[in-house]
Amino acid sequence: KGGVNTDTGAANELELTAPAGYSVINPLTTLVEEIQSSSDEDISLEQAESQVLLALGINLSEGEDLSSYDPLSDVSESALENRIVTTQIATVLAVASASASADQADDAVDAEAVALSNLAEVVTTSEEPVVLTSDVVGEVLKDESGASLLAAEQLDDLKESVEAMQEAESIEAVVQEQAKAIDRIAPTGWRCRDHPRHGAGRDGLDFYQGRGYTCHWGRRLLLCFRRCPPSRQG
Repeated sequence: KGGVNTDTGAANELELTAPAGYSVINPLTTLVEEIQSSSDEDISLEQAESQVLLALGINLSEGEDLSSYDPLSDVSESALENRIVTTQIATVLAVASASASADQADDAVDAEAVALSNLAEVVTTSEEPVVLTSDVVGEVLKDESGASLLAAEQLDDLKESVEAMQEAESIEAVVQEQAKAIDRIAPTGWRCRDHPRHGAGRDGLDFYQGRGYTCHWGRRLLLCFRRCPPSRQG
């Protein structure tokens, strides 16, 4: 969590976490930690991880688990499907976080935390595979009273982007849809000298550690699945 948008000075409030001992930090590890830490039952890390994998349909290579799985480097047959799910989760949380960041009231709802908690509940209670349809996104982005965490237009735009990701036939198409969602709420970041098609900020490692900007294919701040060396940013 952290980093500052160079155009507006707004903070990057997206927070990603991981259980102790994990070597990666991404939306899936964040969900695993949320499920384990918020459960009323004493569930193991392995149980929490299994719930995420089974509910979301994440397919890992034999012998691999979420403690070291990096969607950035996935070249398996399931790479696109896994990336779609990971990007959908990241986008929903980022939009919620960025929207809440615009509300400076002392009692402003921590929209990202609420959305993450709601998503964890969906994952752990659903008897069917979880697909982030418009209806599911709408439920995830509700507060305790049932009111939407987003304005109606923001929610409709997000639903459209998330559904388009579900139908994407390439990773580039997924990221482009992610960019559209973030473009509506987050200003442009730096540009990477090495990758003229990319927007930029801190490198991908900083993103997953929650501390910096992100490279976003010429688009906006907050999310990406590319790494750009800090020395090549400008």
